[in-house]
Amino acid sequence: MTPPRAEEPNRQCPVCLVVLQESDEVVFVHGELLHAACAPPEPALGPTEPSAPA
Repeated sequence: MTPPRAEEPNRQCPVCLVVLQESDEVVFVHGELLHAACAPPEPALGPTEPSAPA
């Protein structure tokens, strides 16, 4: 069995299940790495975001 490498293993986005690439824009939400496009909208971003219907 190979020893664990220091670099991150391939991680999947838990939303779309596609492996996150270094070139992808990723965000860290609730302890998980997600594609920025897959991340849930954060209400804490501020009033500049258009309000979505609840």
